[in-house]
Amino acid sequence: MKDLDYTPKQVVVSIGGKEYPVAERTERVEKAIREHDAGMESKSQFESDFALVSILLGDDAAHELFPNGENENLDRLYFIATKLVEAYRANYYQIVDDNLRESANPVLEQLKELSDAVKTLTALKQGVPSKQKRK
Repeated sequence: MKDLDYTPKQVVVSIGGKEYPVAERTERVEKAIREHDAGMESKSQFESDFALVSILLGDDAAHELFPNGENENLDRLYFIATKLVEAYRANYYQIVDDNLRESANPVLEQLKELSDAVKTLTALKQGVPSKQKRK
C-alpha cells in the first residue's frame, strides 16, 4: 500500500538576519499572484516587487523590510521578491522533482543493465585476439 498523506514543510526565509515565514501555497495566495502578474504593465517596478513581498510575507514584513518606499534600492527589492517566489514554490518544486525522479527510475535501471552488458561485451572483445589480415 502506498501512503498518500502529505504535510507541506513550512518555508521560512532569513532576510537581514531575521526570519520570516513565507505564505503557504493556497488558492487565495495563487489568486493574488495571478492578479499581481496580470496588472504588472500598469505598475512601477517598485510597486510590482513590493506587492509580491506583501503577498508572500505580509504587509507588516514588507514595510519592515522596505521602510523607505520608493527610495528603496530596486535591485535589493527585486532580488528579495524573486527569491521569495522561489521559496514560496519550494514544496511544489520538490513534489515535481520527486515525481520526475520516480518516473525516471525504471529508465535508469534499464540504462544500467545496458551499460553492464556493454562493459561485459567490451571486456570479452578485448580478451579475443584480432584476426590477422590475409596477404
